[in-house]
Amino acid sequence: MVFHNFFISSQSNWDSNPYKTNLQNRPMNTSALINFLNVLEKNGILNSFANQKVQQFLDYNNKSIGKLFLTLAAVIGALFLSAGVFAIISHNWDDFPKHLRGALSFVPSLVALYFYYMAVFKHAHSPSWIEGSSLFLMLMIGASIALVAQTYQMDGDFNNFVIVWLVLTLPLFYIAKASGIAIIYLGLTFKFLTPDFDLGLFGPSRFELNTNYYYFWIFFLAILPHFYGTLNKNTSRQGFRAIYLAWVIGIVFILALPFAVKAGFLWWGLATLMIFYIVGKRYFRNNVSALGRPLQTLTLFHLFFNLLYFSDDLINDFAFRIDAIDTIESGLVSNCFFYFIGLFAMIALQVWR
Repeated sequence: MVFHNFFISSQSNWDSNPYKTNLQNRPMNTSALINFLNVLEKNGILNSFANQKVQQFLDYNNKSIGKLFLTLAAVIGALFLSAGVFAIISHNWDDFPKHLRGALSFVPSLVALYFYYMAVFKHAHSPSWIEGSSLFLMLMIGASIALVAQTYQMDGDFNNFVIVWLVLTLPLFYIAKASGIAIIYLGLTFKFLTPDFDLGLFGPSRFELNTNYYYFWIFFLAILPHFYGTLNKNTSRQGFRAIYLAWVIGIVFILALPFAVKAGFLWWGLATLMIFYIVGKRYFRNNVSALGRPLQTLTLFHLFFNLLYFSDDLINDFAFRIDAIDTIESGLVSNCFFYFIGLFAMIALQVWR
């Protein structure tokens, strides 16, 4: 029942479906219900405007579920197609001459770019085309970068590879407004929060904190305008695209917060609770189920675990003494920056609400 309400509540932003009166392509149960509504209107029980709105709602939701599963099939198909391309490329790759390998390294991206061109200019209103071609192009861009770097033995580490990959992926969110790639995109940003280490014969031989954490904030903030653009500003009931992005962005931010914030974690945690609640109440209030209200649901879970964490003496010591303003070293400008940003954000959200 929860999932049924979730799909019914998802007035999708992927496409808009005009009102249609043709009953031949409808399922039997929907056609019978439409006929019943027409009988009610004929007998004066239901006015024509209400009948039209109900029929439009039934037609809209009947088609949106089908489009959702068609889009999921396109995304899964893009993943399997990418895996097949990787398998073909890796077969006897080292047997080719160096310059031929360099030329072939661009072929995956060029093929994926053709499908992306078809999606943008020929099937701009098809979510399955947009999402499938965007994911395929993103994966092929990563493959081409890796192949060129491996062929010509270019210097650089995995952080640089991810930075270039994410920079080239970012326009896909705004050219065709693709959202399905958000999981992989934000998943790659976690590379800037994990420690760097060298693997030896018996495990990691060197373990250092990642100093490139600020790249996480750059790429995370870069996707927020896309999320805001998917929100329906005229109502507090959102479609599947906005719900999906809210879940992905909310979960990623909560998981990354302890690693991406260098000081003032208590203020950042409180500010996160407030911004989730305010945005969720403003834009997701009228969605039916808890799955359809992602930010409110994440607020409850985040609040519960924060209260659970702060019941521990060690975490209390971290939050109220070690992370206090008088313990922050004056030489660490980044710590002071994070501390005051979190503090001012919490105060501003308190006033804004």
